[in-house]
Amino acid sequence: MIEKLASCITKHYKWIIAIWIIALLIAVPFVPKLSQVLVYDETQMAPPDVESMSAQDYISENFGSADAVPGTIIVLKSPESITDEESLNLIYSIQSQLYEKYGSDVTVTSVYTPLQEFLIMMNAAYQSVQAQYPVLTEDQIAESVLGNLIQTGVLPPDLTQQQHMQMVGVIKQAGQLGVSPSQSAVLELNKAVIEEMGGLSNIEALFPALGDSLSLLISENGKITMMTLAYGESGSATDEQLSELRTIVNGAAEGTSVQHWITGSDPLGSDLEESTMSDLKIIEPVTIVLVLVLIGLFFRSLLGAVMPPLSVGIALGISFSLVYLLSFVMQIHYSVETLMLTGMMGAGCDYCIFILSRYREERKAGRDKESSVREAVMWAGESIATSGATVVIGFGALAIANFSMLQSMGIALALGVLIALLVALTLIPSLLMLLGDKLFWPAKFGKPTDPETFKKKSMKTKDKVGYFTRSAKFSIKHAKVLVVAMILISVPAIYLVVEMEQSYDFVGAMADTESTEGLAVLGEGFGSGVIQPTQIAISFNDEFLLPDNTPNLDEFNQASELASMIGEMDGVASVTDLQQQLENGTINSILSDDGKSLLLTVVFQNDPYDAVSMDSLNNMRNIDPEEEGWSAVNAIYVGGSTALMYDISQLVQNDMNTVEIVVVIAIYLVLLFVLGAVVSPLRSIITILLSISWTLAVMVLLFQYGLGQDILWIVPMVLLVVCLGLGMDYDILLTTRIREEIAKGKSNDDAIVYSVEKTGGIITACGFIMAAAFGSMMLSSGYLLKEFGFALMFAILLDAMFVRIYLVPAIMSLLGKWNWWAPAPIAKMYKKRNARRLKNVQASQDYLSSWQRKPEE
Repeated sequence: MIEKLASCITKHYKWIIAIWIIALLIAVPFVPKLSQVLVYDETQMAPPDVESMSAQDYISENFGSADAVPGTIIVLKSPESITDEESLNLIYSIQSQLYEKYGSDVTVTSVYTPLQEFLIMMNAAYQSVQAQYPVLTEDQIAESVLGNLIQTGVLPPDLTQQQHMQMVGVIKQAGQLGVSPSQSAVLELNKAVIEEMGGLSNIEALFPALGDSLSLLISENGKITMMTLAYGESGSATDEQLSELRTIVNGAAEGTSVQHWITGSDPLGSDLEESTMSDLKIIEPVTIVLVLVLIGLFFRSLLGAVMPPLSVGIALGISFSLVYLLSFVMQIHYSVETLMLTGMMGAGCDYCIFILSRYREERKAGRDKESSVREAVMWAGESIATSGATVVIGFGALAIANFSMLQSMGIALALGVLIALLVALTLIPSLLMLLGDKLFWPAKFGKPTDPETFKKKSMKTKDKVGYFTRSAKFSIKHAKVLVVAMILISVPAIYLVVEMEQSYDFVGAMADTESTEGLAVLGEGFGSGVIQPTQIAISFNDEFLLPDNTPNLDEFNQASELASMIGEMDGVASVTDLQQQLENGTINSILSDDGKSLLLTVVFQNDPYDAVSMDSLNNMRNIDPEEEGWSAVNAIYVGGSTALMYDISQLVQNDMNTVEIVVVIAIYLVLLFVLGAVVSPLRSIITILLSISWTLAVMVLLFQYGLGQDILWIVPMVLLVVCLGLGMDYDILLTTRIREEIAKGKSNDDAIVYSVEKTGGIITACGFIMAAAFGSMMLSSGYLLKEFGFALMFAILLDAMFVRIYLVPAIMSLLGKWNWWAPAPIAKMYKKRNARRLKNVQASQDYLSSWQRKPEE
């Protein structure tokens, strides 16, 4: 098949170039649209059938918006007290401006909210009494409302005369707001009441329940508060609304001593998108410049340096447009864009260099342009086709994952590498047919040389032993020592990998932005889990409240016991206090509409995604009502971000095990077919896995122990897939060349030395190019791409500079003939296929000997 492709290219190269240009022109309009459909929240990509999603569905159905986590949070920190006059005026200014701009389309919760709810309740009671008894005076109506508030326990019965008079005045003012007062009017009265009564502390003395509500909004040290915002029906803020909010907050806080931050899931997502776009603006040009410089140094040619990245640019444009179309049927994670850019630039340029280098080698050997292109496609083409197949298999295996984040990465990268491979196999040879040696200007290959003259020139340079020849001979001479050293290094490396702590906290891996800083301040005051609490719904067999509004004792006692068990778990900062809810008269706010379910809110003290929080979450799930003897409890549902991330972690672990097996088996079968040997594919896979383990061990030492940053869970999986795919390129290039030279008559060790000499420079250069492409991700402001960049860069450099140049030759020398052992049917198939190749080689040699080659025009 590869021979037919070579013939097709040499005959129809102009048509091939035209087809690629047309494909690019069709793709260009769709390329900019890809960034508009990327997903920045990993939790949105979880499958709907995991336990946490089922729990969240139950909570949503039974508690409505009670399960909602605020999308936008304003964090305020005062040097003295967040309830002093300056701070309260700032909060009032922000809240009133929001009401003025958005009206009822925004819901704001602040330190004013608890009293605001009481004022609305007073207003409703006032309007009700006035409607029933229109002859009563304002004072009489206010006294009636006050009496009812005392009777129902909202206000204490032992009010002083002054407090009594103050409350009558407050009720009258609330009543004067009229029917259905606006949020702005209630807020204005709220501020006036606080000022009249001498501050929030005096109001707390009157309203015990108010104090409990305020404790959820004010930190223990009294210096930090939060304002939560929900826009429209969805509660989410647009980028435009966030921009307007920043303008309002910055303007209101100007000249005050109060520090302010805007955080929450919406600002975090917006900041992540903005920082990712900023990172891409840096990574993209740096990658291209590094690749251009390195290829230019390798070929010592300007046009030769430009052609590979330019060709890969065509592949990128087509790939991005296809991934955009894929977004209509699946979600695409934001990291895909950067990984495609760096991965395709590295792998695609490698493939192009393999073809160009083999063409240059054949031209230097004296062959004409067409023969050189044919040889390059036949031999280097086989290597890159095999390499590309392993990469596509590696990435494609992620498509079987249950987590759509991995699916999108796998499918997109597999598609991108496939197109880059097709470009290298068809467009680059076609350009060589069109431009020939001009691609290597100013280098010149001279006029045709007869075999005898070429042989004499080769003999003159034979005694000039280069680095790669010396390294190959060194590896063969000290093969056993190198293999023992490999084993000694691998044992502690594997131990470090096994003990590696993985993080599931993507927020913690973000760049330092206003939203992440605000989140840290919020954690300082309320516990890091306050923005991402865990919700636990308890389903009872009967209603929680009796007809007289008192709790059913069995339900109450068993729910309290559950809350107590959760509160004692490691890392739990707080859990809903049921007794307090009853005393405050707010128990209905955490009951379902049918009264048979109760919602507990759990806040973790530290990172809700750390190991302690995850373990406690698992312990919550393992609580069995039947084992505990809770006859009144029907079921317990655990939802929230921590629960979802825990499910994702389990999915990923299962997916990783499956993907590893599929990738290894599939790549082995490809190598078995190409090499026609049983042992060499195993050796290839094992040496790649060693590179991966050494890389992860170095990452543990650098990131985990050095920088105090745990390895993100997705990095090991991507490293495995990328290295088993892209890292296999260099092994395949070397191994197929050794196989080729043995087929041409060389001994095992001679073939190894010759092949390392011929491919060592290419492998090292390509390793530097791919490492530079991946390493540019370390310029990212976030740890996700930093870790991706370091892991892939280090693994590629390690593989290209040490494993392929020293370790593989040593192992293959020790294995000897066992490198190529295969059962009879496989050996026969390979021998038959190889005979056709050698026939073409002999024909090419005969053609060269006949002196019929025309000089390059």
